[in-house]
Amino acid sequence: MAEPKWLKNMNRDEYLKEDFDAKGKSRYTVEGLKKNDPDWLDKAAKRTHAAKGDDYVKLDSGLLAVNQINWMLRNTIGEMTFVDDNNQFLWYNRPTDPNKK
Repeated sequence: MAEPKWLKNMNRDEYLKEDFDAKGKSRYTVEGLKKNDPDWLDKAAKRTHAAKGDDYVKLDSGLLAVNQINWMLRNTIGEMTFVDDNNQFLWYNRPTDPNKK
């Protein structure tokens, strides 16, 4: 497979500045959690008072419950992962076997 143009044209010095260990912080960083803590999700949700279950979330063009968003994302074909602007892995869709869809 050929190297993509964006990668070929990437400035090496800029690439090396990238914080792949997520040591920095961004607007959405939940501080005070250890990244390898198996309970990080529950602790982060509690700390941020995260919506859950039938709680509604106001989106830019609609209103959905957390359960509806989870269903929609989990049933999206293909694997999806969200990594924030601080290179912190935050979410994945746990795809199901495509032969069972």
